[in-house]
Amino acid sequence: MRRLVIGALLLASGCVAIPLATPPVQLGIGGQIRASEPLDRPSRAAWSGGASVRAAIHPLGFAPTLLDRRIDFGAGYLLDLGPAPLQGAFLEFAAAPLRVADRDHLFRFSARAQYRLLFDQAQAMGQGAALQLAAEYASFIDGPFNVNSPDGGAFGQAFGESSVGMFLELSAFEIARERGASLTGGILIRMPALFGFAWGWLK
Repeated sequence: MRRLVIGALLLASGCVAIPLATPPVQLGIGGQIRASEPLDRPSRAAWSGGASVRAAIHPLGFAPTLLDRRIDFGAGYLLDLGPAPLQGAFLEFAAAPLRVADRDHLFRFSARAQYRLLFDQAQAMGQGAALQLAAEYASFIDGPFNVNSPDGGAFGQAFGESSVGMFLELSAFEIARERGASLTGGILIRMPALFGFAWGWLK
């Protein structure tokens, strides 16, 4: 009943609120250099570059007792932009041999292996693999959040792993009648799970 009253008051004041629920997510944003060649003409390599985005769900980031874990796994989506865009899904397994704790924070160095199911701009399907090295400074978040702007905002509870870091990745792919390899580097951001409401003003 209380929620209905709050919702009615928000609508009456010209504000719309919707429930917000997101899992623990890891984002990778960076740049890439790629070399590719046709399978029937392997001597004619083409070079290109562009931006790269990765987004993955890591369920072990939902447990406070696993912040210092030695292994990790996740599943996600990737998008490599440029003259010949690639996108697809991947599975990831990581091992963290170096971890240094500092009170409520943790420095983690990990090596990650990915298997990828890829699609090019013509929707031809292929596959690929990647090896990634990552360094992160992480902590576990359990508390309220409140974000406001002139157009809206969000509030609720944050629960899960949070981190910032960098990554360097070497990958290879084969799709349709083309194969190639790429070198990608950028920043890593882990965000905790969020539960609450997002709101905005009606215009």
